[in-house]
Amino acid sequence: MVVYVGSANFHFQARTSVNIIVKIADDASEIVHNATRVLGDIEKNLESSITADVFTKLNSTANRMDDAVDDVVEKTWTRRHTVNKAFKVV
Repeated sequence: MVVYVGSANFHFQARTSVNIIVKIADDASEIVHNATRVLGDIEKNLESSITADVFTKLNSTANRMDDAVDDVVEKTWTRRHTVNKAFKVV
């Protein structure tokens, strides 16, 4: 009985930890996407007064940030799926 309770407690804590990690990744994604939207707004507001080089760098930075955070979120969800499969085995 003690082993079962300990095992159930472990599973609960592990699943809670996984859910927290996924939530943090989702929240971070939202923050980064908000920042890239701000970069886009800056581009629009300064469009007439910035050089093409600065415009390109702002756009490139925003795209790289979006791509990086999307990659992190995708890996987080993939690994969550893998961890959930492992819980089913255990």
